[in-house]
Amino acid sequence: MENLKVLLIEDDPNIAELIDIHLKDLGYELEHETNGNNVLKKALNGLTL
Repeated sequence: MENLKVLLIEDDPNIAELIDIHLKDLGYELEHETNGNNVLKKALNGLTL
C-alpha cells in the first residue's frame, strides 16, 4: 500500500516535530513547510508531494 502524503504547514518547530512523529507512526509521509506564502507559490507552480 502506498503511503499517504501530508503537507504540514507549521512555523513552530516543536509543534511540527510532535505532529511529524505521530503522523509518521500512523504511516504517513510528510513534507514540512514553515511559511504559508512558500506553499502558495508552490501550489501555483504545480505543487507535488
